[in-house]
Amino acid sequence: MQARALVERAEAAKGPAPAEPRTAQTRKPAPRLGLGIEDAAEAIGVSADFFHEHVKPDLRITRRGRRQIVAVRELERWLEESAARAYEPPRRGD
Repeated sequence: MQARALVERAEAAKGPAPAEPRTAQTRKPAPRLGLGIEDAAEAIGVSADFFHEHVKPDLRITRRGRRQIVAVRELERWLEESAARAYEPPRRGD
């Protein structure tokens, strides 16, 4: 029993255990600022073919080599500008 008490005192004297180094598993992932074409299509709920034909021509796209990246803000801008009201009341005088 004395041996156990000595070990506990020695461990207590060492102080708190050192913090574990931050690894990819303990770190929060960084928010994505840009998406590849496939991910951008998925993010707005359309197929890649539809995206290429109807959405991509209206977007500003960053190209690095063969990689194409669409900024999340650019997708949000496109959605806002392309949105139509479900119901627009008739204008007076029409």
